[in-house]
Amino acid sequence: MITLRNHISTASETAVGDAAMNSWGAADREGHNMSTTKRTCTRCGTPLSRYTQGEICGPCITAARLAPKPPEIQLPVEFWFSDPISRALARWDWSTLLVAVHNHTKATQSAIASQTGMSQGSISRLMAGRSGGQTIETALKIVDGLGAPRTLAGLTPKGLSHLSEDRGDQGSQGTGTANHVNRREFSTKLVLAGLTIPLIGRSASTSGADVDIVTGLDRPADAVADLYALDAKHGGAALVELAEARLSSLLAQLRQVTLKPSDEPFVYSVVGQVTTAAAWFAYERGDLDRAENLLKDGLYAAHCASDVGLRLQVLNILAMVSRSLNHPAKAVAAAQGAIDAGSRADPQLRALLSMRLSLGHARLRDAHAYERFKGEAWDLLGMSTGQTDPSEWFRFFGEEEMHGLEAIGQTFLGRHAEAADLLEDTTASMPPRNRAYYRLTHAEALARSGNGKHAIDVFHENLPLLTQMTSARITDKVRDFAGTLRTVPGDDAFQTRRIALSLIGEPPHA
Repeated sequence: MITLRNHISTASETAVGDAAMNSWGAADREGHNMSTTKRTCTRCGTPLSRYTQGEICGPCITAARLAPKPPEIQLPVEFWFSDPISRALARWDWSTLLVAVHNHTKATQSAIASQTGMSQGSISRLMAGRSGGQTIETALKIVDGLGAPRTLAGLTPKGLSHLSEDRGDQGSQGTGTANHVNRREFSTKLVLAGLTIPLIGRSASTSGADVDIVTGLDRPADAVADLYALDAKHGGAALVELAEARLSSLLAQLRQVTLKPSDEPFVYSVVGQVTTAAAWFAYERGDLDRAENLLKDGLYAAHCASDVGLRLQVLNILAMVSRSLNHPAKAVAAAQGAIDAGSRADPQLRALLSMRLSLGHARLRDAHAYERFKGEAWDLLGMSTGQTDPSEWFRFFGEEEMHGLEAIGQTFLGRHAEAADLLEDTTASMPPRNRAYYRLTHAEALARSGNGKHAIDVFHENLPLLTQMTSARITDKVRDFAGTLRTVPGDDAFQTRRIALSLIGEPPHA
């Protein structure tokens, strides 16, 4: 009996235990499933597997492991603008430069070598002055590896480097010193191969016969869309020769064939677009006379093509060129002519033209006309539904640009505090070139309205972007800003003015 009772008791306890275990397991599974549903990766928000330990998913862990590590040597951009460093960069005096980097950061030769992609022995020889290092490869490794602004070393900004051609390694057999190394300008000679436009399709017909157009372009503006995209990022000063080479290519092809009458408007529009782009880039380089002459050719092409949009584009730029030539009355006439010709144009384009007209009147110190046409511009912009696929040259325009143009008008009228207020928070989503330009305008307006400290802060925030620009308009604006700092007291203003002038290659006392 005892044995049976024990057996029954044991069996009963076992059954109860099994039931309890099953109940616990079900609860655990339910709880585990519930926790799986709730647990997500703290980085990407993806639900975590029940087998994942920790709070980060596997892909995020892998991505973090493979991500490039931040550079060991990090220097503020202002470091490169100090007198000895900027001179060393300009002369490719790597000994002075690398020793200064070592003294400032305490970085070892091995760390410098690792960050520049060079051997420790090469860094040692350069620091000791036993190697000239006067090759483009060495310059790029040091400048890019350490984060120095390329423009201070006479090199094209990274985004435009594919347009530059290495002139060779003159002086690469250095004497161990950098005393006779001149500043190298690699942005003046452009690689043109493969960048012309295959406009005309050659046929097997006899000379002088009609041929078909085989452009591959959906619209004439696409012929220079890539150049306008580069201009929006870096400015157009380095793109003039490239645009004119495309223009020469088109004209050379056209001299060899006879076009079908039905093709002529499209071809004239393409020629007009390339001519107008060349004019804009000449304006960006500061060659205003060349820009004005090219714009006249652009107007003729627009007339031959009966292309109203191209005509308005040309007159828009002509208004800007005339204003820069200090001919505000001509700027007003150009903008007014565009408005008259474009009465049926897209309201957004007419808003830009009205704003150009407003600025012309502001330059003439006519505040009433400025306010009138500025109001019309905002009304037109409000009527616009936005172009679904604007040409590349027009992608810059929107509400932020309107605020920027309005601020420029205020500065023409001497209302610098109002201009500064308009630009306080309106540049964030602008294209890089316009963002750099309007931040300079903001800094200048702040300085002229008596807020020198804020002006200096805005300039230094903008400095890394300025080092990537190739634009005479931005150069002029930097010079104007430096001039306003003459009246701002303190060492910060003095040093900022020196940096600004160094940025555009002018002596500190200018």
